[in-house]
Amino acid sequence: MKSIQAFSLCSFRVLERASDVFSNPVAASPRNSEPPRPMRQLSDFRFDLMGLRENAESIALYRGEPQERAQIYRRFEDGYSTTTSSSRSSAT
Repeated sequence: MKSIQAFSLCSFRVLERASDVFSNPVAASPRNSEPPRPMRQLSDFRFDLMGLRENAESIALYRGEPQERAQIYRRFEDGYSTTTSSSRSSAT
């Protein structure tokens, strides 16, 4: 039970940090019905974290923490690299 609580707490803290990292606002063009890439990546990341939180007990029971952690880190890195590359290009 302690591992489930620790895993849930860790995922919540990751979500808080991700909100700070991905908070670079990008306005959608009125001609484009699809959200900008950073917003879509943030929503995918949040969706994964919510699924993680809802299924934490099953994940811990079947020892799926490494796979879930790898997926969450991959989503975070994708969004972070997009955000930092777009902020670098807008600064120049």
